[in-house]
Amino acid sequence: MYKTAYARKESALKALQDHHDEMKKTLEALASALPMANPTSTTVSPPLNTKPAPLSVKQILEVHVRVREGICNATEPKQNRTVTYTYFAANYHTMSAAAKLVQYVVVNGEIAKSWPKGAVIAQCCHAVAAVSHLYAADPETVEYFKDLDNMHKVVLEAPDVGKLTGLGEALEKDGIKHKVWIEQPENVPTCIALKPYKKEEVHKYVKKFKLLS
Repeated sequence: MYKTAYARKESALKALQDHHDEMKKTLEALASALPMANPTSTTVSPPLNTKPAPLSVKQILEVHVRVREGICNATEPKQNRTVTYTYFAANYHTMSAAAKLVQYVVVNGEIAKSWPKGAVIAQCCHAVAAVSHLYAADPETVEYFKDLDNMHKVVLEAPDVGKLTGLGEALEKDGIKHKVWIEQPENVPTCIALKPYKKEEVHKYVKKFKLLS
């Protein structure tokens, strides 16, 4: 079930990225075709000098569909806010950038097989919370958390503690930002969480590990 859900999410992300150029062309066409202000209109658009609240990927895609259908002002459902071209364009970068980020978590396979499931999940939570705190100001971390409802994580399993520590050493050597969680008082490395990265930047370090099952 997990692998099927993961495959569906990977497929959805690929489809989203495949639409990148098409959406960009649409924005450029709208920029030249739509008036940015209409003194007689009762529609309230976000001021150009203020930063709009970020929309979710789902909401932005809904706006994109409405714009493609010729509806220039689409209502954002949760906030009941009118979204014009200006607002859509301001959020487009957030959607396209966040969609390309992934956070990898690698678990020590020895504890995955011998510890209670809840304890293993807790180790992952510790590592993710720690790395998110350590690199909270990192631009990619900031971008990743702009769309909380669509975060992309991959949880993998290292066969043993030696493979896990080897991964940590490789990441440290190459300056890849991460956190090795060492559970105390056992003093056992249980989990490594990387900060959010573009997949192509870090996949080579984790591609040998299988999905945690």
